[in-house]
Amino acid sequence: MINFAKQIKNKFNGVICTLTSTGIMLLLLGVIIVWGPDIMVRLALGTFIILVAYMFFYLAYKFFSVKKDIEKFFKI
Repeated sequence: MINFAKQIKNKFNGVICTLTSTGIMLLLLGVIIVWGPDIMVRLALGTFIILVAYMFFYLAYKFFSVKKDIEKFFKI
């Protein structure tokens, strides 16, 4: 049972790191896209990419909170 809980913990850690790093890259991409002369198209695209980055950060936070609940339940 403890091995199963540790495997779940490791998988959650991987998902959290992936979502956070993807969110950071998308946030930087959104800022770089907005930084240009054709403002309206770039602003719309940059806003969309920043919203997607926010979704990745939010998913990472939710997975982190679920991981903490699982750790508390299994007392790891």
